[in-house]
Amino acid sequence: MPISKSAANSARRAALTLLLTAVAALSCVAAWVLYVDPYSVWRTEPISSDMGALDRKMRFAKTLQIYVRPIKTAFVGSSTMYRGINPGQLPPSLVAYNLGVSSLRATELLTFMRALARFGHPEDVVISLDYFMFDGNRQTEAGFDAAIDQPLHAVELLLYSLVGKDAVADTFMVWKGRHTVTEDGVWMGNGYKKTSDRPAKEVNRIRLNTRKEYAMMRYDAGLLTKIAEAISVLRAGGARVHLFLSPVHADFYQLIGEVGQDADYRCFKADVAALAQKSAVNLRDFSDFQT
Repeated sequence: MPISKSAANSARRAALTLLLTAVAALSCVAAWVLYVDPYSVWRTEPISSDMGALDRKMRFAKTLQIYVRPIKTAFVGSSTMYRGINPGQLPPSLVAYNLGVSSLRATELLTFMRALARFGHPEDVVISLDYFMFDGNRQTEAGFDAAIDQPLHAVELLLYSLVGKDAVADTFMVWKGRHTVTEDGVWMGNGYKKTSDRPAKEVNRIRLNTRKEYAMMRYDAGLLTKIAEAISVLRAGGARVHLFLSPVHADFYQLIGEVGQDADYRCFKADVAALAQKSAVNLRDFSDFQT
């Protein structure tokens, strides 16, 4: 039996109403996510002192910064970087942002620099190098995304950060904990984390975990080619590149010796110096700045 014209019109109106309702619902969700900003992308300063979403999804969150923020001076490295350098203490004209992420590896660093050169076009990039970055047994960490330098994937990630189910859950978590005082520290809007003093128990935990990591590590000098390629990619994009070796606490020096990594550590420092010389990059060695 043929469908009447009035029935067809009713069906179209119902479909349109459903579509508009869905669009309205998604718009409301996106507006709420934008307002709370769980990944600290849009606000000048985070809405909450407890930015757990930023801690748990740091690689994702810092990738979003590359897509959205105007960054003239980028600081790149591990937790030593994002806990150590506060762009807020630099002249505003530098338009600096701290792109440091926890336990950054050399392989990951190259991918981040490809994305930064493609989307960010910085003028200066300061890269902090740590010994553990060149562990041949562990070249990436959980949350690493090898496709972040691809334009279509960038659009996908930006959309997911607004209306994805994880974005909604993270928004709720950040909103709920916005008055919570955290023990680890407080994130700033410039990518720096103002870290609280560590209690003795936490210091011992970090020391134990670091010792285990050094003991399992296999220094792979071949991974330095990732840094050389990162330098080339950034320079091709018009950026000046600066390298430094991160400060190493006296306790960590002791751990390196205890697990028999001291010879490889000396090789690492010599290899980085040779790379810097070959690449004509300014290198500062702060590894002996012990506290």
